[in-house]
Amino acid sequence: MFDQRTGTGRLLVLDHDVGQARALGVADPVARVATEAPVVAALVEWRGGRVITDVCPNGGRHVHVLFARPIP
Repeated sequence: MFDQRTGTGRLLVLDHDVGQARALGVADPVARVATEAPVVAALVEWRGGRVITDVCPNGGRHVHVLFARPIP
């Protein structure tokens, strides 16, 4: 997500989508997404990043990565 006026962003949103997992033929897409999203969040945090996570009603997950400063 970015500011069109400045061409910079402070937030990266990673979408762990149940529908995409299903389209790829994953046997249990909700479980797959529930497993992958926390691993990605932990990796970002391990490298010193800050994250906010959420869970959608259909089981999808988002990992919001907050940047310390705007980047191009």
